[in-house]
Amino acid sequence: MLSRWVAVWGVIAVGGQAGGLPVHSTPPTLADGWCESTDVEWMAMLHTPPPNASSAFAQLAARADTIAAELDGATLTVAPGEYDFVCSGGGNFDAFFFGVYQVFTRISPKHNITLKRWAGASAGGMAPFELLLKGETTTITEHLAYGMLMEQNPDCFPDSLVAALLQDHHWRLMARWMVDKWNSTLSTLDARTFLALSCFNLDPLKIHQVMVSQFTGTDQAFAAFMGTGTFIQEYDNDICSDGGATSGPNMTPLFQDHVRPQFIVNLMTTGAPQSQLSRYTLESYTALMKKGQDAAHEFLVNGSLARPNSPASSLTLCPTGQATSADVCKGSGM
Repeated sequence: MLSRWVAVWGVIAVGGQAGGLPVHSTPPTLADGWCESTDVEWMAMLHTPPPNASSAFAQLAARADTIAAELDGATLTVAPGEYDFVCSGGGNFDAFFFGVYQVFTRISPKHNITLKRWAGASAGGMAPFELLLKGETTTITEHLAYGMLMEQNPDCFPDSLVAALLQDHHWRLMARWMVDKWNSTLSTLDARTFLALSCFNLDPLKIHQVMVSQFTGTDQAFAAFMGTGTFIQEYDNDICSDGGATSGPNMTPLFQDHVRPQFIVNLMTTGAPQSQLSRYTLESYTALMKKGQDAAHEFLVNGSLARPNSPASSLTLCPTGQATSADVCKGSGM
């Protein structure tokens, strides 16, 4: 989630591309009580998803089913076997990843493609954590509902910076609710979900990557989940922040053990409007999810993305044994 704040401040301060490092040592804060009513609305949505969000999810799920059915009898370029999956940081561009996930998880049993481990930084780490803990229906419906919350409260999301800060606050509410509700199954994420955090040493001053793949309780899981995508979070007695800062130039914390090939989603190259990093609607989120579904279909059939609206680097495959130093797959187009 910090990728949203990084994008806003990186562009404003240095004129660089979204996804760079923050240039302010202390992020802005919201006044106490700012749009407090949205807290109540958001929690109500978590407990009882809005019908429009549930309907949008049902349509997206049906669309993914149709794509998977089309692939059922097709010859795929992806060979049967076990794979890992890595997703970059990229704020609310995570809709693209959700679309890819829907197709890949539907075709896997039919084509003997098994997805073993999931890694990510920032939103790219939060998304698989949520999916594997809460399930597809709950997770994606919540993200769709948040687009409705933004639409219904435009004064609370007046610009990208404020929207990023408020969403960070709302994600903390969601994260606490999530780890408490699914407390008994947190351990099912162990060695399956890998979250990248950027943590600081003070003596000497240094930032380093911490990968978390064990979830021992609600407080630890909360800190790891928020730590991968927030402004500042204490984790294991360290001060940590968004994992994208220490996950290479594409914010993709690749597996370094070369156990199996790994699919890579780069959210920052999906071609989505820059404004959607921090602000989105139910309609725009749905559209980006469909784009992810279509990209998954194209990649599985052709082995790469070639459509004008699907940059090749948004979905790639890093073969086993390929060099992955600096969290870049050499030779994959990444």
